[in-house]
Amino acid sequence: MDASNALVKNATVQQTVIGPEVTGDQVGSVVVTNAAKLYLDSGRTLSVSGDWLNSATFASAPGGTVRFVGSGAARICGVNDFANLTCTEPGKTLRFGTDGSRLNIISGGTLTLSGDETSALVLDREGETGLWPLALAPGSSMALTFLDVSNSDARFGAVEAFATDSTGRDNEGWTIVGRIEPGATITWTGAASDSWTLKDNWDPARLPVATDRLV
Repeated sequence: MDASNALVKNATVQQTVIGPEVTGDQVGSVVVTNAAKLYLDSGRTLSVSGDWLNSATFASAPGGTVRFVGSGAARICGVNDFANLTCTEPGKTLRFGTDGSRLNIISGGTLTLSGDETSALVLDREGETGLWPLALAPGSSMALTFLDVSNSDARFGAVEAFATDSTGRDNEGWTIVGRIEPGATITWTGAASDSWTLKDNWDPARLPVATDRLV
């Protein structure tokens, strides 16, 4: 594969696999259409500088990573089962599909999205209506910092989305907080359940971060 666009549309084969025999890991846009199936093998990283438009089937083995790179805005549409999805490009905008789309992070996978202190990574919907769905499976994890998040619904998953050093509006199923000072105290209450990934079990009502002092 090279930096040109990748179009997967052949419905006559079982699936297209990005595995050890595929050379190159950088593409422009990825388009999966016409009942095609695209599968990302374990240990492979696919760097995408354009859009990700899936109207057929995409899935990833545990350990497969899709990384969005470059400064240009990118669209991510369709129902996509990512293992590891990463974008750490300050100032970049990712626009996600709403109806008929869902961003899934499988068990054992990690959603890593971040800008930096001077420029947030922007997450918003594609189009003017609806919320873009996010589903974090049990056993998945996230690292979400320096974001500007709008018009998202993370209630489809077992884990609530939690972003720090971030701003947001018109979201469901997200906890979005500003800067958390290192050494801040957060207390386990267990008020709602025995789940450590539920904000209602903590005081203040957010998930712990690595620099917190747990009580």
